[in-house]
Amino acid sequence: MNHVDIANTIARQIPMMDKMAIGYRRPRSMDETGERSGGLNFKVNTQPQRFCDIELLWNDTYRVTYFRIKRGSLDRITLATADQVYADCLGTTLYNMTQATDQYNAQA
Repeated sequence: MNHVDIANTIARQIPMMDKMAIGYRRPRSMDETGERSGGLNFKVNTQPQRFCDIELLWNDTYRVTYFRIKRGSLDRITLATADQVYADCLGTTLYNMTQATDQYNAQA
């Protein structure tokens, strides 16, 4: 399975209602690295310059990272992360991260 197939599979595993709630836009595939077998990156429409990475790790779980791009540079500022996320929890995890980041980090 190549990295585009992996990204398409991840995108299909996110429920449509959660995609609509977070403003899922501009999906892109992520290449294979030593830590992951592929992934999906997309823009979140809830706030300007906010993005999510979903990485498929080699142990068949996901690492979800919610971040923003620092104004005036290309530095990433991580707002929330979640490790060991299973496919059936992707939508809920993404929604909680993007809608209430402060509350999500307090629970983690």
